[in-house]
Amino acid sequence: MGEEPIKVSYGQGFNFDRVDNQIAWYEKNANRMMRRLNALKLTQILFGAAIPICALLAGALGSAQIANIINGILGSLIAAIETYLQFRQVRPNWVRLRAAAEALKREKSLFSQNAGPYEGMDGIKAASKFAAVVEDIISGEFSRFVSLIHPPKESKAGNQTTPEAAEARQESLKDPVS
Repeated sequence: MGEEPIKVSYGQGFNFDRVDNQIAWYEKNANRMMRRLNALKLTQILFGAAIPICALLAGALGSAQIANIINGILGSLIAAIETYLQFRQVRPNWVRLRAAAEALKREKSLFSQNAGPYEGMDGIKAASKFAAVVEDIISGEFSRFVSLIHPPKESKAGNQTTPEAAEARQESLKDPVS
């Protein structure tokens, strides 16, 4: 964020603020998702490990009824945590956010070093291409996020999800002309 702008050409500089802000946002949220995932999975493991210990202690102390209640509560908590993880799509969200952050960092590195698709380009063309690729990464990530929340609905015509696919299906159903 405190970097000098890259000299593009004709004395113009490229401002990395947008991409740096996006990288920071994806990093922060990916790290938050991973911490949440790890904490909840560890909690599940600890609750699961406590069930046989509770049963052993109950057998030794002769209070099986209390052990059954505690084990039932622990089992329910394990199921509730797993339901939350699945409902909130914690693991897929972490992967999605991490992938976006890494893609943005890679693209910034390639652009900064005049490498990959930017090699040999003049500064203005390279900056334009870089901006377009960054925006494609961000909009693609947003589309994946939306598809997690609202999966595409299947149409009734052959379970097709796009007009092109429905049209292709209609074409395939026509009688071949000999």
